[in-house]
Amino acid sequence: MRSHERKQGLLKTPLLIWNILARGYYPFVYDQMPIHMHKMRWRKRFNLLKSGANLIHRRLKLHRHHSCPIPNQVQI
Repeated sequence: MRSHERKQGLLKTPLLIWNILARGYYPFVYDQMPIHMHKMRWRKRFNLLKSGANLIHRRLKLHRHHSCPIPNQVQI
């Protein structure tokens, strides 16, 4: 992702949040195919916003702790 694409995405964020919360509408692109979700219930709206906030939190957290090892589990 290029820096200008990130900036464009950040500029669209307030409109996207408004569409999700107020209108229950979420447009997105999956496999180069545009998909539009209409009439989402409140539970789906908040779940979508929570997962977006979690993604931002993880991205910010990874920049601070980028040298953490991958957790391994070994069973004998």
